[in-house]
Amino acid sequence: MLLPFKQFLLWCLGGSAIVVPTSLMTAYYAGGQNYDFHFSDSAAKPVELVRFDSLDAARVCEVEAKEKFEGRLLHSSVNWHSTRFQDSRNVYVVMLDGNVGEYTQQESVNIYCYVNPKTEQVSYFKAYDSNSKPMLSNAIHMDAMLKSFGADDK
Repeated sequence: MLLPFKQFLLWCLGGSAIVVPTSLMTAYYAGGQNYDFHFSDSAAKPVELVRFDSLDAARVCEVEAKEKFEGRLLHSSVNWHSTRFQDSRNVYVVMLDGNVGEYTQQESVNIYCYVNPKTEQVSYFKAYDSNSKPMLSNAIHMDAMLKSFGADDK
């Protein structure tokens, strides 16, 4: 009966001989590091120190797409194979795949956005259907122009 207790006690002492010094060394070396990033604004909060990244750019593009399609965007997902930061233009190029229309009748859409990381806004937006035809037009429609002048629809 005494032998299993001695064996248990030896295991506990052996484990403690490894765990305690390892924990003390980890606390000593990790506790001595200074995580000051030397930013010019010393009053900046940690969340303000995080840079604008491709995930943020994708979210900005999705918000813009919802606004442009005026509630007809049913679903969108980021195409991470095509989304990237383009150094030559200093923009994030974001591509979204989605569906527009109504749940009973919908159409595929490919959305392209350029997002400026400094302003955190979309600087270019274009949407194409499955046949690569533009879906949103920048042109002014004659009906809208006549309504803006107060002309009646007849």
